[in-house]
Amino acid sequence: MLAYVRGVSDGGVTMRIVSITGYAIQYPFLGGSFATSYGRRTALANVLLAIEAEDGETGYGEICQLSAVTPRPVDEQEVRRTERACRGLIGRESRDIAAAVASIDADLPPNVRCGVDVALWDMMGKRSGQPLYRLFGGRADTSTAIYATLSSEAPDEVARNAEVARQKGISRFQLKIEGHPGRDMPRIEALAASLRPGEEALADANGGLDVAGAVAVAKAAGDAGMMVEEPCTTFEENLEVARTVDCRVVLDQCMNAPPMYVRAIAEGAFGGVGVKPTNLGGLTVARTVRDLCVAAGLPMKIDDMWAADTGSLGVLHLAAGVPRDLLLASVDMRTYFDGKMFTGGPDAANGAVVLDDAPGLGLSPLPGTFGDPLFSVA
Repeated sequence: MLAYVRGVSDGGVTMRIVSITGYAIQYPFLGGSFATSYGRRTALANVLLAIEAEDGETGYGEICQLSAVTPRPVDEQEVRRTERACRGLIGRESRDIAAAVASIDADLPPNVRCGVDVALWDMMGKRSGQPLYRLFGGRADTSTAIYATLSSEAPDEVARNAEVARQKGISRFQLKIEGHPGRDMPRIEALAASLRPGEEALADANGGLDVAGAVAVAKAAGDAGMMVEEPCTTFEENLEVARTVDCRVVLDQCMNAPPMYVRAIAEGAFGGVGVKPTNLGGLTVARTVRDLCVAAGLPMKIDDMWAADTGSLGVLHLAAGVPRDLLLASVDMRTYFDGKMFTGGPDAANGAVVLDDAPGLGLSPLPGTFGDPLFSVA
């Protein structure tokens, strides 16, 4: 039974935040590295937040590095800014998730708000005994299809890596391209030539192309029966590309607020949108845009920045509420890194994930894996 604590100031039951601790998440990529248009990553460098409330419940969330920026180690200055933001959360009601997240300095990037938001949802799920997907409206399907992300390597290597993923039951592929059409098109052609009936693929530029290059790449992808994701940096550039080519264009990092999704729906020019909790500031906002897109019939790719256990499970719980015909795919990012801090959470099988009914994110800390804290406030 929960140890409810009666507040002094309001005379009611409270679940105020009493401590927040940050830990480094530093896992190497399986296979050594991963190439994208914004650099080659060799390791994950995120921050895990452990938020404890006065009833003794603890929730976990992850501050992921934003995509489309040069990969870097955990930054000490960012850690200190995060610590200051967390200090301001002490004493706030943990169940008022929207109010707690809104209190964080608006000048801080959305990844900090996302880490706090996910941790508080995890805590709420544990208190209620319910998995997050059920708190978010339930499952739309029994399983969630996931995609394999293919590094921007030589064409024959791309085809080989696709086959490795295919042997695990994967039928959806995201090919990272480097933003140089002359080198990207052979990669696209190699992947397209390897595709089997029923398989789908998209070429992800992470905003690394100008409009002219994006049009050329999108035409090649369209001719090969593939989609292209976030070819350019801005919404306006991507809209120009979408109106120029027959290829389905999927928006991604430029979608950083609910009004952007309203605009994408109104334009009617896109083949889909990405929904990234880190980019939007948390699962609360991401759930809102997910439901908006479902109502409008706009396909979605539910994923996030590179993440470990908590970021990965948050994405999968969010994706569970998307009907099969509107889900381009989701992703289990745990499968890309060598390391873990938690047990629990379902393993991918036959290209899909089936969430269980474990409360919250469904994760339990692995003793001895967190290491020394980066900071702790109380």
